[in-house]
Amino acid sequence: LFTGNLPDVRGYLQAIELFILPSRYESQGLAAMEAMSASVPVIASRVGGVPGIIEDGETGKLFEPGNHKELAQSILHLLQDDSQRDRLAKKGALHAQKAFSIDRMVLEYERLYDRV
Repeated sequence: LFTGNLPDVRGYLQAIELFILPSRYESQGLAAMEAMSASVPVIASRVGGVPGIIEDGETGKLFEPGNHKELAQSILHLLQDDSQRDRLAKKGALHAQKAFSIDRMVLEYERLYDRV
């Protein structure tokens, strides 16, 4: 289903069991951050800024770009292991709230301007 641009994807994200970001190139990984903040476990390729937002095995799962076998194994493992899927969802959401919230962004801007 290709919906086009949506102002709020939270309802869609909460309807899925896993969020997969199989990019070969990704600058920031904003979509992965959104999924994490919606408590959806994320499996993403280890490209661009994605490893900076996902700690492999703790807040999500990373795989080498183009490694379809590794991706498939991660998907199957998380679909079969409810406790691991739930743990990644909770840890990912907590990490997203702490590291990528608006409050955190404001705090970081304040710190930046305090140095000037």
